[in-house]
Amino acid sequence: MLAWTSKSTIEMEALHVQRRRNASEQKRRRLLEELSSFNFTSAFNSTRNKRHIGTAKWVFDTPEFQKWVGSDGPHVLHVTGKIGSGKTVLSSSVVEKLSQIRPPQQFVSFFFIRFDDPLSLDADTIIRSCVQQLLSAIVTDDLDQRLASELDKHLSEAKLALFSLDQLSRLYSYAAKAIKRWFIVLDGLDECNTGQQSRLLKFFQAVVSRAGASSHISILLSSRETCTNAIKRSFPGSQRLVTGLQNTSADIGAYVDDIIIEKLSTGELVVSDPSLIDEILKTIASKEQGMFLWAFLAIEDICSGKSDKEIRQALKDIPSDLPTTFDRALSRIVQKRNQQIAKKAFMWTKAVSQSLTLSQFREALSIEIGQHTLRQEDLISGIERLPVWCENLLYVEETDNTVRFSHHSIQEFLLVPDSGENGDLHIDSDQCDKLAGDVCITYVNLDNFQTALAERKREPLSSSAIKIDPSGIAEQTIQSAIQGGVGTRVGRLARQFFKTSNPKKISTQRDFSLSSSMSVTSKAQGNPDYPFLEYASTKWFKHTKYIDKNETEIWRLFGQLVQKPLEHSQGEPWHSTEWKNEAMAGFPNHDDARSEFYCRVIRTMNSGEMHESDDGPDDGPNFSQLCLAFMYAELNGYYALACRSFQLLIVFPWMVSKFEKLVCILGANKNYEACQNDCASLIPTRLNHHLLVAELRKSIAHGISSFPALPNYKSHPLCDCADQAPHELMLDICQVLKTGYRRTIQPHLQAFAIVTEALADERHGDMPGILDLSLTCREEAYTLFEAKNIHRMLLIDVLIQGLLSTEPLYKGSVSNSIASFVEYETTPTFRFHSQILEPPSSMPEHRLIAYTICFLVLLDGERPPAPAPDISVLREYRRFKKLMNLHGETIAAVFRRLVIPALWPTYMASYIVQTLFGEFLKYDVQHIAHAHEDSFREAVWNNNWDIAAALLELQPTSLDRLTGLGYFSYIREAVRCQNCWRCTQNVVRQLTSSEMHRYSFRLCANHVNYFNRIAGLLGGIYDAGKGQLLCPGHSTDALPEREGKLKRPGF
Repeated sequence: MLAWTSKSTIEMEALHVQRRRNASEQKRRRLLEELSSFNFTSAFNSTRNKRHIGTAKWVFDTPEFQKWVGSDGPHVLHVTGKIGSGKTVLSSSVVEKLSQIRPPQQFVSFFFIRFDDPLSLDADTIIRSCVQQLLSAIVTDDLDQRLASELDKHLSEAKLALFSLDQLSRLYSYAAKAIKRWFIVLDGLDECNTGQQSRLLKFFQAVVSRAGASSHISILLSSRETCTNAIKRSFPGSQRLVTGLQNTSADIGAYVDDIIIEKLSTGELVVSDPSLIDEILKTIASKEQGMFLWAFLAIEDICSGKSDKEIRQALKDIPSDLPTTFDRALSRIVQKRNQQIAKKAFMWTKAVSQSLTLSQFREALSIEIGQHTLRQEDLISGIERLPVWCENLLYVEETDNTVRFSHHSIQEFLLVPDSGENGDLHIDSDQCDKLAGDVCITYVNLDNFQTALAERKREPLSSSAIKIDPSGIAEQTIQSAIQGGVGTRVGRLARQFFKTSNPKKISTQRDFSLSSSMSVTSKAQGNPDYPFLEYASTKWFKHTKYIDKNETEIWRLFGQLVQKPLEHSQGEPWHSTEWKNEAMAGFPNHDDARSEFYCRVIRTMNSGEMHESDDGPDDGPNFSQLCLAFMYAELNGYYALACRSFQLLIVFPWMVSKFEKLVCILGANKNYEACQNDCASLIPTRLNHHLLVAELRKSIAHGISSFPALPNYKSHPLCDCADQAPHELMLDICQVLKTGYRRTIQPHLQAFAIVTEALADERHGDMPGILDLSLTCREEAYTLFEAKNIHRMLLIDVLIQGLLSTEPLYKGSVSNSIASFVEYETTPTFRFHSQILEPPSSMPEHRLIAYTICFLVLLDGERPPAPAPDISVLREYRRFKKLMNLHGETIAAVFRRLVIPALWPTYMASYIVQTLFGEFLKYDVQHIAHAHEDSFREAVWNNNWDIAAALLELQPTSLDRLTGLGYFSYIREAVRCQNCWRCTQNVVRQLTSSEMHRYSFRLCANHVNYFNRIAGLLGGIYDAGKGQLLCPGHSTDALPEREGKLKRPGF
């Protein structure tokens, strides 16, 4: 029994160990899949298939290669050479050679960068693929357990760090320990842009440096000569091997010999004089200059000759440079009248983000933009001849049957504008993308996918499908068209042609069947009846940069696709959970000032404030999906998609108030510089003006680069921006709608907007200092400090007014905020007046600034201050003469919030008024005069007679013109009267600031008689029995506001 129990326990433990091992291995496989799932073998296999037998072996005998593979050789071998000299083929030969020795002795990771595979051009893709290849080949059971554990640990850590380069570098170091020699072959470095090249070189430089002299890693970099300097800088000790020399010429000779023999056997090259073959070989050998590509195209040129004479003439005329050779190929295309299909083929090959198969190409080339139905008769016949039509500038890749440029240099040549006779065959990148977009949109909207006519794969006839025999159709059609015996014979030939088609060729014919509707909105990948559907339905949005609103039919079809419901999605990225999660996280992968605003929209839509029913009916457009499409398009540069989504949002049929704000956010943050579809013209009539101005202010604060002047915009009928408080900046932003905005030209407007937005936060916690603003707005601090907005106000004006609009107004909040804004570490005060002389780090006029802050400390501290400053001290402070040049609105706001609510000693009231107005009233400036009058009226309404008297004492008689309507002229005379003041003085000494509503102004006998005559007109302000004035704390009909004063909320 014990033996059985012991055996059972051992078996259970073994089972648990195996389970743990399986779980660990599954986890490892998942991590390796996340590390890289790139198909690195496809490009290698394609290149290996091109390699001619017996070529590219010379490299193994070169001193450079021998040193590199040696144990003490250089870490990096740079294979370089001119265009078309066989660098990629040579790299594939090296990979095969090095792969003959298997792990754990050595391993070769390789990556062949392709110009027509965007993912392969990314440095991170390359780095992750190379280490993934090694880790996938390692058998962990054969490793030291500690090393195996370390590898798994670093693989997990790399995943948690989102495979950052730092973590990947550590992973490389540990992976290298699992192998005695690790070779890494990277071909086509020059295909990457300079940024990605730099990223790659810096990474591998760090990897090699970390490993030190004992590194087991050897790297081969293959590129054009343009990368030589960058590689030398990164790897000073690297070895350089140049292709295109004598050894390459020997390979080209062998290649040309075999190609000529093949052309002769297939009948593509026909000669009468056998000696002509020798002439051909010698001519090519004398001109090839180490370029396989040139030799290949030269042979194609020669084969176009129809006689020995034409061939000999071609040998004389054949150019020795690639551009002229390419142009001769274009000339042959024109001569054979294939220019129309060749041009479209070139454009499609350039445009696609994923190479099309030959059958996909057939449909793409057959579609007419805007057509509604695709029929069999529309499809191009003999598509397998496409390389011939294009004079082999395109080829069909054997491994996956895709159409590609024969060499990157051909695409580069065609993209250069040319005014010569073959200029029409050159292509424009933008037009290529537009063609692809127009065709994809047309294709996906075909009636074939919307009606009862659907195509499907050959299958046994069922009751639901009526089989149609194409050969029978052909026979009947021709017999109908050609009457009599001739028609019968030709019809039979047509039937025979269909029946005897070569079954080994790629099938491009189909059976048509009447069956249920096939919706394009269902997943279409791999549909054999519509091969182009897989690409068109999943990639159409990638070709929407240049779709044109003026092409009305495409624009309409485009709109149908954009509004496609979520359940009918073809996997468009904006429908994905990943995109929504990225949006909720604030788009961390997009360095764009607009990301924060887009995030706000997403969070609002997901906050519960919106419900599915808000988006409209189930079968109509969905507001949320349109927003997601717009944001995806904006952040990824699909400009026309952004335009189409935006224009659909603007006219959304179930618009409610919460949607209006979201559309205004998107409208304020759209990239109008890239807009080609006149979206700005729709804004004035479609968007809520007040919401748009508020959101545009936020966007300018956050750094948008520009906003356009709206076409023919004068003013909005509901605009009340001029009536808003100046510190809210509404009028400034409203003006932007008329004149436009550009951050580089108007940096001060961003500074004003930043301050205004910070003021909107009740705590003002995000209020920047002037130096921070200088860095953000890229403008000198003093220049910003002196800048003025549309009201002629300084940043300090806006800041003070905004702070004074806050409720409640805390002690010291205004002075401390201003001191912090101008970079004082501590707020200067009158008690420590020596600090006045200490300049803030950025402000030349520090004395005026410091005095202004000290003055505000006096006003927004205890009111009145206890103890009050002595008169002699105030005289000393007056030596500074004046404050900063504050705007009249700011002075009026200071009076309204800080001065008038307190009862000040007479000498302090006089000092305050003199300080705020004394110097400024000398210059007949309208906003100062208005501020003085408004402050006087505020003082009267609130019974602050000391301040009112101080204001009148300073007022020039010329300002009496502002008295206007009402009875303020009577009040002025009484307040100026010394006898009235003697009657009043005893009252104020008995009251505090909180009792100001009881502070009446006693009139002398003369003024009592004067006021008795108008007592009934003053509305209770005058008490005839007591002979005194007492106001209610606000304006009245008898004592109104100044004529023309704007009704501005916030104060």
